Order: sequence, then structure tokens, then C-alpha cells
Amino acid sequence: MQLGFLPRMRVHYTSTREMGQIYMPAVNWTLLVGVLVVVLFFGSSSALASAYGIAVTLTMMITTMLTYFVVRETWRMPAFLAVGATVFFLVIDALLVAGCAIKFFDGGWFPLTLGLVLFVLMSTWRRGRELLMDSTRRDGLMLVEFLAQ
Repeated sequence: MQLGFLPRMRVHYTSTREMGQIYMPAVNWTLLVGVLVVVLFFGSSSALASAYGIAVTLTMMITTMLTYFVVRETWRMPAFLAVGATVFFLVIDALLVAGCAIKFFDGGWFPLTLGLVLFVLMSTWRRGRELLMDSTRRDGLMLVEFLAQ
């Protein structure tokens, strides 16, 4: 929400002592409905295996790519070491993704489609917010003028 990719939602802080302990009803209910729809659509856990395999291996590949930035920028390791380690693990991840790719038509399309739908929704929301803010800045009153009125 703070990055501008999602609309504002109700956030309940569930602990006065621990930071980050939150409950977001809209997210939880959306996940419940989504899981029920997916389970009913696929019909069995074995039918979900193809979707799960592609989702997990692609997540591993993306995590490996992001690890480069941690190794290089946060840990301040030399570039050759960061690139070497990333490429090594990326090759392994690519082989795993290729192994799961044969299950694409058996349900592996689902996590890719879901990811694409979420990307389109979130990027559309962000672009709409940018357009709204630009319009507000261009057509709205400045704070000093507003206070003077």
C-alpha cells in the first residue's frame, strides 16, 4: 500500500509489543476465496502439483537473481564473486524450471497467469495514482492559496 501498488486497506495491529504483527481482513478473505476456487478448479492435490512445481522453481530463480543485489550492494562483495555465485545458482534454477516446464499445460500455466494478472492490476493501480496526483498538482490549489481563502 505504501509503495502505491495497492489501494488502502484496513490494517489491524494485533500486538502492542511486537512490530509487524498485523491482520488485514481484505487480504485474508481474498486468499480464502482464492484458495477455495483453485482447489475446486483443480479438483485434487495431484492436479495442483504442476502449478506448485512451476511456482516454486520460478520463485527460486527470482530469489537467486535478487540475491545478486544483496551480495553486491549489502555485503559489498566484489562483482566477480557476486556474478559468479549468481550465475552458478541461476544455472541450477534454470534447469529446474526447464524440468517443470513440461507440466505447463497440465496446470503450470496457472501461477504464470495469476502472476500476470496481479502485475497488471498493481501496475494499473500505480499508473492511475500517478495520473491522479499529476492532475491534482496541475489543477489543484497550492496550500498557501488554499489557506488564504
